[in-house]
Amino acid sequence: MQLTCPKCNARYEVTQAAIPTEGRDVQCSGCGTTWFQAHPDHPPRPAASPAGPSSAKPPHIDPESSGRNDSDGEDDAPAAQLAHRELDPAVIEILRQEAERETRLRALERNAGLESQPELGLDFSAPGAPGQGSNRNESGSGENHSPRNGQDDALPDRTAPPFDNQPDPPVSRAGSTGRFLSGFALTIAAALALVLIYANATVITQSLPQTASAMDIYVAKVDRGRVWLDSTIGNYVPAPTE
Repeated sequence: MQLTCPKCNARYEVTQAAIPTEGRDVQCSGCGTTWFQAHPDHPPRPAASPAGPSSAKPPHIDPESSGRNDSDGEDDAPAAQLAHRELDPAVIEILRQEAERETRLRALERNAGLESQPELGLDFSAPGAPGQGSNRNESGSGENHSPRNGQDDALPDRTAPPFDNQPDPPVSRAGSTGRFLSGFALTIAAALALVLIYANATVITQSLPQTASAMDIYVAKVDRGRVWLDSTIGNYVPAPTE
């Protein structure tokens, strides 16, 4: 049977065995509202209308056997008085689970903007078999993982080799040749510049008098180098015979 909270409209699914034939008090686990719930096969009797003043004493009703007292007085008196009882722990657990389920469904509806939401595969079974859903999930997960593990073992290992073991990329021959030619050309150009400065030392000194001292030093060093080179080569080259 289904219970509906009169305040927040939360719905709970409970078994009829949880509600005795005389009815009982139930409490909403969401908002805390308590109300009297009658058994579906034993609806509450309508309150008797006052028939007039009477001197007979009202019958005594034991609160343990009845959940409410009939009204025998004023028109504004309540039709029934609720008897305070402690709820069965099993019923409290069912109400708590239903409240959590209702809260999750409402949160999903607000986030997704949908008018309805499926059951999300949740198993709210009766108390006494709480481990059935978890056992099914464990067995299902085991069946799902077994073929995958076998397939993973059958596949070859395609792990990429370490970076250190990879061969070095081939060096471009054109690049090395180009660098050698550039260095050789730069050396030849520097040598030609020094030769031109030595050959035109007098002209440079006349054009730029402030470089006279530097040019004299440079020309003297080149002359000493020429003398040393001539003597060194002369030691290895035999003199011509007449």
